[in-house]
Amino acid sequence: MKKLVMLFIAVILLTGCTSLQIGKQNAETAQVPHTGTKGITMSFLQNTPPASMFIQSDSTEVPYDLVVDIKNEGAYTATPDIYLLGFDPNIFRNLDSSRTSVGSLEGRSTQNTQGGFTEFNKAIGVVNLPPGTDELSFNLMVAACYYYETQASLPICVDPDPYGVVIAKACIPHAIAAGSQGAPLAITSVQQESLPGKAIFKMTISNSGNGQAYLKDAITHCLDLKYSDIDRIDYSDIKIGTSNLPTTCSPPSPLILVNGKATLTCIFNIAQNQAFTSTLNLMLNYGYMNTIQKSVKFKKI
Repeated sequence: MKKLVMLFIAVILLTGCTSLQIGKQNAETAQVPHTGTKGITMSFLQNTPPASMFIQSDSTEVPYDLVVDIKNEGAYTATPDIYLLGFDPNIFRNLDSSRTSVGSLEGRSTQNTQGGFTEFNKAIGVVNLPPGTDELSFNLMVAACYYYETQASLPICVDPDPYGVVIAKACIPHAIAAGSQGAPLAITSVQQESLPGKAIFKMTISNSGNGQAYLKDAITHCLDLKYSDIDRIDYSDIKIGTSNLPTTCSPPSPLILVNGKATLTCIFNIAQNQAFTSTLNLMLNYGYMNTIQKSVKFKKI
């Protein structure tokens, strides 16, 4: 019995420590804007609408609203367009799939660690069930389409004289597990190779979010994307530090994600001879779409 009590106490302590650790990690992510893999996020407010609703006739006005909380949990300020999908407009006369702008939502920053937020609210209105229908179930889907940017600034070591006779160096180049940069598209790893007068960086770019990336020019028709739009992302502003060094990158923009990943290789010409610490900077530009769904059922009484 004593052993069981001790085991129970140990489980409680372990659970508490785990919760504290997760809370600490979430707090640290919020305080460092350019971390995390989220952009615009959405969630249904509880019971808006309820999972099951009862109506008394074929045509009944339902006294419920659809309410969605919308947040910007990334580091870039975005203006999402919201679309309501998955319903028959002949049955739900008050609902439509037209674009709704919810305004600009500020990205996370050191001054605003939570980012911007707002609500999307729509009354369900009159439900016109077809004659003879006693029950109707469907998945109500909400989509958010928006332009987003990933600003990566990764610490690196540049050694333009890797085969020189000087042994003492300020730093030694090595691979980087980059992780995330406060956006759904991220530079997740960087392999580096040093040659005389050159620095070569091979970057892995991943869709680390839970949505669809697409060409930034396709935002206006995000619900009708073509094959040539999907998984295309542009890149720009590639620099070491703030210097505009001669650079050659391949493949050209836009990159094409395959199974959620793409590889970009950039070669920089370095004029100085000594190893130095700097940052590898890169901007990714793209459209992105997140969706949420809720199962809703209407029953006639």
